[in-house]
Amino acid sequence: MGSPIPKASPPLSLATQQGHLLRRYPRSRVIRSRERLVWLAELTPTDYTATYEVLIDHQIGKAPLVYVTRPRLRLLDGQALPHVYSLNTLCLFLGNREWHQSIPIADTIVPWASEWLLFYELWLVTGEWLGGGEHPPPGPVNRRARRGSGHHDASRLKRLTSALQLAYDGPADLYELLSMRSCDRQAEAPGTLIRATFVAQPAAGSLSASWALVAIRIRFLRRWRMVTAEDVRRVAGALPRAEEHLIRDHVKFRVGRLVFVSIAPDERSMGFGFPKEERAALVASEPHKFHLPVPSDLRYNWVRVWLDAIDQQELEELVVEAWRMVVPKRVAAAYPGP
Repeated sequence: MGSPIPKASPPLSLATQQGHLLRRYPRSRVIRSRERLVWLAELTPTDYTATYEVLIDHQIGKAPLVYVTRPRLRLLDGQALPHVYSLNTLCLFLGNREWHQSIPIADTIVPWASEWLLFYELWLVTGEWLGGGEHPPPGPVNRRARRGSGHHDASRLKRLTSALQLAYDGPADLYELLSMRSCDRQAEAPGTLIRATFVAQPAAGSLSASWALVAIRIRFLRRWRMVTAEDVRRVAGALPRAEEHLIRDHVKFRVGRLVFVSIAPDERSMGFGFPKEERAALVASEPHKFHLPVPSDLRYNWVRVWLDAIDQQELEELVVEAWRMVVPKRVAAAYPGP
């Protein structure tokens, strides 16, 4: 979305960046400290798109971090959001080739964010990213490698969390603002028909109707292969010493008094045992799958996952590894599972 820039000039001060932002977007908010500027405003890409609340965190010596706070960005049938960095911060430019600190954010980063949101809405309709550009490279596929390389992502999570605290004057909204979710499953069938009807009659120069309908059909069929609460019960209930209990509308599996898996009342997400010192890196590595537990559970070895974002193999891996945390070592070693 950015374009090559000439040789960099001296960086603009935060006060200068603030002035540009408030002159161009007078209804926006700016919170500025000695070496940091946080900008919060509503962006509406076109008259026919939704309005989004966007946060930009700009720090001296660092690239701006851009994040959509409200409404929460939706996932398309469990797919990861395209053209984003970890934590779903927006990918708008490539290093110093397309932006540097001598350029007003108001004239570049903000318009690029609005353009990204337009292509995001088109992606929800077509299933294809039409905005061009170079996508960020995928992270390591091995889970241990992801944990080992997650320090940068954990630092990004810390930075984003502190920016949200500044913008919203406290931690009350953090759980809601940092959570990702998929499209409403109960409303997805009508939504799929709406998308099919819209895409099947494309304008000149857009995607062909046949390709679009094939894409819709593929996405529709994927719904029947997603992990369900029954899959969780089947896997967890088969483990040695595991017992199922219904506690405050949550289906929980535990060994003795130690809970290792919990299914949410709406059956869309699952909490499971996971080392809390590695939790931030896990969430940052795949935010479309994993999310933080409620604040009262942050002190435990616990994290949550959207069921429609994982497959059967990953479900078994997560549940069994959580179970191994609560059983004696000899019991865990004797189990032949993943």
